[in-house]
Amino acid sequence: IMIIILILIILIIISFIISGIIFHLALNRYAKKESILDNDLNNKVTVGKKELPKPRIKWLEDHAKQINIKSDDDINLRGYIVNNTKSKDWVVLVHGFANSHVSMINRGYKLYNMGFNILLVDLRGHGKSDGKYITMGIKDAHDIAKWCKYIVYKEHARSIGLFGVSMGAATVMMASGVDILRQVKYIIEDCGYSSVWEELKYQLKNLYHLPSFPILNICNLYAKIFAKYDFKEFSPLKALSKTTRPVLFIHGTNDTFVPYYMLEKNYNACNEKREKFIVKGANHTEAEDLDYDSFDIGDTVA
Repeated sequence: IMIIILILIILIIISFIISGIIFHLALNRYAKKESILDNDLNNKVTVGKKELPKPRIKWLEDHAKQINIKSDDDINLRGYIVNNTKSKDWVVLVHGFANSHVSMINRGYKLYNMGFNILLVDLRGHGKSDGKYITMGIKDAHDIAKWCKYIVYKEHARSIGLFGVSMGAATVMMASGVDILRQVKYIIEDCGYSSVWEELKYQLKNLYHLPSFPILNICNLYAKIFAKYDFKEFSPLKALSKTTRPVLFIHGTNDTFVPYYMLEKNYNACNEKREKFIVKGANHTEAEDLDYDSFDIGDTVA
């Protein structure tokens, strides 16, 4: 019996060590993310890390103004506004995991030329925003709601669309289910996951060949202690079931970072007007190369 107890104790200790390493790698902003992003299983996800055309970067440098707000839990958040004097319509652009506003410049440039004012944000734990831990959209959803208040009260926005990619897509879906201003009219999500738990479970299996139990349960315990949130406290599925905004869902059929089946789960959960834009053969975030005339944002607003 003592041997069995000793073995169990050793297994528990090993589980906590492995979970601690995975928690650190995935959710501590200062940990290198190459083992998660730069691998064949995840199609070497490099969105935001590929070299942008210099004119795009110069466009942002020349036209954007930096702004800062405080989150509800007192974290300093950074955003970049590009005003379009011809319009009071806005799009808030939200980047993905381990990226920053830079990964959304191309999308912002296209939307600006379509007549929109642009707000590109750095999520907590990313870019120039503060925060040690990545919260996978759960706390970020409330931050996006606060950004919307800023552009309504400070910039007099008449209408707002939320456009997110990957983790940013999950964020804007979750934002649609929190207390958000009536000026937010629609959501565009590109390859967002259905829940934090489901995405982390999928990555544990595919990247590390590890079971979700007990690893994910222990990681969740670490998240509660250190990052102050629970993987299961909110999700895109929960938010979409009560949203009052129309949603456009975009996903590539060859996505192995956020698997394509999650599109169907999100789409089926949506309780409002909804549309799907499926990109055949596309990997994760490759819809960036789409001509936005391919889908009518005006129809989404309506």
